[in-house]
Amino acid sequence: MGPGHRSPQAAPPLSEAREIFAGLGAKPALAAADGLLARIGPTAT
Repeated sequence: MGPGHRSPQAAPPLSEAREIFAGLGAKPALAAADGLLARIGPTAT
């Protein structure tokens, strides 16, 4: 798997973690993470 691609198995835990962080009010951290993910490119599906 090349740079910028996450394993499909990572999607469910990442989604769950995002929900938890959003619930805790961690939106600035989520925005920063989204920016980093956008820079590294699309994810593998």
